[in-house]
Amino acid sequence: LTSAALTFTPGSAGDYLIVAHGEIRTSVIGDGACQMRLEVDGAGKANISNRFAESSNYNCWAYMEKINLSAASHTIKVQLRRTGTTATANGRRGTVVALRLDQFEGSYYCEARTLASGTDATYVAHQTLNPNIAAAVKHAILGSWWMETNSNSISGFSRLFDGTVAIVENVNEAANSITNDFPWCAIYSATL
Repeated sequence: LTSAALTFTPGSAGDYLIVAHGEIRTSVIGDGACQMRLEVDGAGKANISNRFAESSNYNCWAYMEKINLSAASHTIKVQLRRTGTTATANGRRGTVVALRLDQFEGSYYCEARTLASGTDATYVAHQTLNPNIAAAVKHAILGSWWMETNSNSISGFSRLFDGTVAIVENVNEAANSITNDFPWCAIYSATL
């Protein structure tokens, strides 16, 4: 099921920041009854399974990735599906944005696609961006990450950190000991 789709043809090949968002819910309470993903030109990316404590609330899903696109036509979709045999998947507010990165005065990007895990009681940096900025100007800062937890008795914490300031901090605790994905996204502005 497609919640949002964007089809366009770039004037030339280049790097794009693809930002996708949607909300999902399912008719079945339990583990992984619904998944949401980003699809680029027929290839699935970023499958997120959600565990639902109740069937009336929507869970938020967000994802971003830098993708090099050719000058041909491209279709980018936010999709959802049921994973259980009796579940009904519902989606709303699907959004896809494609930002051509070389059109910004300064664009800086880093990513980590590998899973970092541990049992640390303090924060450990998973990915760090240290841009070389010549003059202080206002920037839009976008961050997205997934947090995975598999404990119903120990909370997991994640945050987006700007120097000495925590911009966003999240606390997650799964309802059971099965691994659950929690997607997060933050957008803010700052002078750097």
